[in-house]
Amino acid sequence: MKLVSSMSMHIEFTEFIIRVSNPLGKCVLVDRVCKGCPLMIKVHCFPVDLMLLPFDEFDIILGMDWLVTHGVIVNCGNKHIELRDENDDLIRVESDKPDRSLIVISTMLAQRYLRKGHEAYLAFLKIESAPIVCEYQDVFLEKLPGLPPDREIEFRIELVPGAAPISIASYRMAPTDLKELKVQLQELTDKGFARLSFSPWGAPVLFVKKKDISTRLCIDYR
Repeated sequence: MKLVSSMSMHIEFTEFIIRVSNPLGKCVLVDRVCKGCPLMIKVHCFPVDLMLLPFDEFDIILGMDWLVTHGVIVNCGNKHIELRDENDDLIRVESDKPDRSLIVISTMLAQRYLRKGHEAYLAFLKIESAPIVCEYQDVFLEKLPGLPPDREIEFRIELVPGAAPISIASYRMAPTDLKELKVQLQELTDKGFARLSFSPWGAPVLFVKKKDISTRLCIDYR
């Protein structure tokens, strides 16, 4: 329908109402057709009668009758099709080789493309579906069993001589956040990830919301 409107093609009514189904399984009743439309394949012109379908997934759907008439052969292995024109000359159409390299774009650019009407697909991959995860299940654990092993070289932050310890008071929290803080601190203590400290150095903590509405405990070293 969009193609006919954009190209101002001449429309005629069919003698009979025809029931048509598209490759996606949708069925409609069709009573209009554009006869003798020039379909250009390379430099060859193929006249074709196009019925008006309310499907926006494809601009043109070439039916089995047209494919048989022109002896179309689809070679999926070599990614090309062959067909014959009215003079029985063989025409081969090669598929464009897609660029398989991924291009990373920003969120703002993606939103701009969506506003312009570009198609977008959302793919969600579970971590269990990744082959590398299945191969090394002992490494990709759902929960960490404890702290990493001791390193050969202990990491330290060298301080400027005479620097005074920095200790920032805790932020004020809502009762719900304070309750959640106690729960998470207890869990970290039970797992050995945290312990009681009397260090003169100190930094406050805060909660940051994650995409799944849960909260992540973060230390604010700013």
